[in-house]
Amino acid sequence: MQSKGFNSSLSAGIRLEGKGFEITLKPQIAFTQNLEYPILLRDQNQPGFSEYAYYWANIDYPQRFGPDPFVLFDWGDTELRYTWKNVTVGFGTQAMWFGQSWLNPILHSNNAPGYPKADFGLRKTSVVIPHLGNIGEVEFRVYTSFPSYSDYYKPEYDTFTKKLITGLNVSYAPSFIPGMTFTFNKLFMTNYSWSNLQYYLSRLFYEPMINGEEDGKASFSAAWVFPKSGLEIYGELGIDDYVPTILLGGYIRYPFHTMIYTVGLKKTVDLNVEKRIYGEFFFEWNNNEMSQDFQFQWGYMYYSHPVPAGYTNNGQLLGGASCP
Repeated sequence: MQSKGFNSSLSAGIRLEGKGFEITLKPQIAFTQNLEYPILLRDQNQPGFSEYAYYWANIDYPQRFGPDPFVLFDWGDTELRYTWKNVTVGFGTQAMWFGQSWLNPILHSNNAPGYPKADFGLRKTSVVIPHLGNIGEVEFRVYTSFPSYSDYYKPEYDTFTKKLITGLNVSYAPSFIPGMTFTFNKLFMTNYSWSNLQYYLSRLFYEPMINGEEDGKASFSAAWVFPKSGLEIYGELGIDDYVPTILLGGYIRYPFHTMIYTVGLKKTVDLNVEKRIYGEFFFEWNNNEMSQDFQFQWGYMYYSHPVPAGYTNNGQLLGGASCP
């Protein structure tokens, strides 16, 4: 959260399991002193916004949350889930973490407060094909979620008074490459309408002239774990659904137009084996810079003109804090 001074957070809860049900109650309370600090003067060409709003006001990402100290409460990782065999359905505010990144996921993390969501999918399931046997494990979830605006954003400016975010995760761990996991992640942000659940089944990428009522982003990630050596390497590649020309041809001609990426590794370190003292080396590189074919045009930010409030909840970015 954008603040200065003393900040604290407390979260505690209980979890009950039985008969296929999992009930997690884990609310969170936070306090921030919110001392004064310099902020940019807001663009005066966009009247009606709070003086603490983001400079261009389009995105719901306040520079400061008002002039006073405050306390926040939300339901944190609270969730009700039911699983039958490997089929699972859940409701709650538990944070969604997309991809293999450990620090700054491209699409979604726990950076923003939790918000209402419902999901359906398969937990880790073995895939067995006749004559081939077990070829690995798959897991997938589809999401419908309802993020909120902060008090420092003017929803009347937004094309939509409520946001709806639908998402999809698919993971595959091949049995013939031990320790390897591939993941595909997809998010669509639209106005709040049940008819917009169509984006679950829509094409991954759209022609530029017909995607005016939604904004879509996707990422591909992979991780390779070597348990014996305590090493994990991973990477994630993200891309927007917008390209300057028609559909597939646009991605062939401009493959790096909105592309960002993350690479990283984790390595355990034996500090004192006899006393069981261990450490961990962690490295992650996030590249969110504008592409060469894009940098002399308009800036790319964490919002879309069709849905200017952006991928935020209560004024916080849904992806990693360092993402665009």
